[in-house]
Amino acid sequence: MQRLRMTIKTNLFLILEMENLEFKRARILSYETEVGHIEDNTIFVNGTYTPTTGKHISSLRQITGFKVEKEDKRPFFYWCEYGEKISFPESLSSGLSFQMLKSIASGVTPFMAIAKCKATTRKDSRIIEEFIEFNGIPKSLLEKTRESMAKSLEIF
Repeated sequence: MQRLRMTIKTNLFLILEMENLEFKRARILSYETEVGHIEDNTIFVNGTYTPTTGKHISSLRQITGFKVEKEDKRPFFYWCEYGEKISFPESLSSGLSFQMLKSIASGVTPFMAIAKCKATTRKDSRIIEEFIEFNGIPKSLLEKTRESMAKSLEIF
């Protein structure tokens, strides 16, 4: 299963899990603890967490428009000191993550979401290039898709 990491908030991350570039599931992590997941246009939350984590999950709901369902399986929450910033080194920036998540939530495939979004940092560009290469997609196909999307926007 291929994975693409996304940064949503300072301590909230999504790990998109895909098969054959089809979105299957997204794990929602707060710091290093899985607090829920997204599947079938629904956000499943593993119980109740801190007010901050709750607000972050609520903002995730607002971005995607997905409904939230609670499950009764709250895991041990990994302890972090206040003010500690957690980051995944191989995670897309929050700006690009928001763009892609909005596209995926609107029904666009992850590949189209990647083609539609504009990577503004070298790190984001590198992560996307590695992801595309890992999935055996020629870079030329990504560029052609971007060109055709730009042309279709010129019509309107």
